[in-house]
Amino acid sequence: MVWRRNSAQPGGDESSPSNATTVEVVDARNRELGHAILDLTLLHAQAESTDSGRDPIVVLADAILASPSFVDILVRRPDRLSLESILTSAAVEGQWPRRLSVRGARLTREKKLVSSRSDRPATNSVAVPGSVALFDEQLQFPSDDAAIAYDGLVGLDAVKSRLVKEAVLLTRPDRLAAWSRAHHGKPMLQALSAFRGGAPFLIFAGDVGTGKTALATSFGDVVARELGEHVGLLKMSVQTRGSGIVGDMTRQITNAFLMLEREAERTGHVTILLLDEADSLAESRETQQMHHEDRAGVNALIQGVDRLRGGRLPVLIVFCSNRVDAIDPAIRRRAVDIIEFARPNETQRRDHLSRLFGDLGLSAEQIETIVGLTGPRDGRSYGFTYSDIADRLARQAVLSAFPHGPLSFTLLAEIAASMTPTRPFGGDTRPC
Repeated sequence: MVWRRNSAQPGGDESSPSNATTVEVVDARNRELGHAILDLTLLHAQAESTDSGRDPIVVLADAILASPSFVDILVRRPDRLSLESILTSAAVEGQWPRRLSVRGARLTREKKLVSSRSDRPATNSVAVPGSVALFDEQLQFPSDDAAIAYDGLVGLDAVKSRLVKEAVLLTRPDRLAAWSRAHHGKPMLQALSAFRGGAPFLIFAGDVGTGKTALATSFGDVVARELGEHVGLLKMSVQTRGSGIVGDMTRQITNAFLMLEREAERTGHVTILLLDEADSLAESRETQQMHHEDRAGVNALIQGVDRLRGGRLPVLIVFCSNRVDAIDPAIRRRAVDIIEFARPNETQRRDHLSRLFGDLGLSAEQIETIVGLTGPRDGRSYGFTYSDIADRLARQAVLSAFPHGPLSFTLLAEIAASMTPTRPFGGDTRPC
């Protein structure tokens, strides 16, 4: 095998992106048998995420040779070991070569057998066998489903407006200069210094059932329509905590941020990284019982956020937490905005109830009765959450009425009076 840096070779693509490596397989006479342009940084990140217990370098070599370009080419064991040696050296140096040449021999009679392997990728993307899913969801906007979910979040108009503006300015800062030019005749007002240098990082903080996650997974639709471009969302998986092996959690977090960067670079579109229940990964390092692995994970989160300062890429990081005070102070300080979500007040409950049950012909007095029943009462200092009203009250009422009778005020009032709202995180039971 030969490792060449930036040297032109037949069959290569010298116009490939700077983070790409041209891998070619050549025969004994140095004639090209096939080549592929691969992102070894991304493939290595995926290889390190594997839960198979295999050496990530071995998994990376598998992924390279699994390229459709090499489907009918055999790489013999000595050349395969040479490939792994080169990859190990590159990983240690932290710099992948622009070109790799691997010795191989073209298969003839076994071509059909090799081509039919079930794990062979069908496209030019290369899958890493056994890799852990770093993301629970990968969403694309605009999306009609997301638009419906976003519109259904009543009582959050002020939060929505602020959030969309933050998202647009953090991911497309040129919009701010254009605004300043249009309204003040200069590209950068002194007041705009508050927007320079910060990390594109927001925290949604608030009690359970207040709409944090629902908004975090749907606001990308409005941002996409506002910018007139596609927006992607990557929701980090709970598996990001790793398997308990030392260094695993740090690798998973690092890889998640790396894949965020790669996705934004690849598409050029705004990409959102969402971490729900963020306190589970970002718990304060001041906690005395904190394990070393958890401390290292928090450090990886901080480093991931810091790498994205300055608006180099159109990315946005969103953490959601029921216990924002439990998040490490260094992480909280890096957020350009901590958006607070509260339980609905009387006006918001009235709007929410009117939207849900307004087509039942209820009188204003009946609506007010249910507003009171869903508020703080019976010695509780807290009322219903948005999800208590939409998911529990409405659902139970429909199930009680179906299939023999209609929804009615009496039924709604009875269920509201008997329901216990979701307790605040920490179980606040103070009297009103």
